[in-house]
Amino acid sequence: MRQIKEVLHLHANGQSHREIASALRLSRATVWEYLDRARRGSDNHIVGPTPLW
Repeated sequence: MRQIKEVLHLHANGQSHREIASALRLSRATVWEYLDRARRGSDNHIVGPTPLW
């Protein structure tokens, strides 16, 4: 869960998917999946009631 929070934090600070993937040593597909899940609201316990973007 720490990686998911870090992905969301970096994305909220304007970093690209590629930059996030490189910084956290994740695949771009994983970064995309985490952000997509957050956008769809399936991880409401992480994102909270209001979207980050």
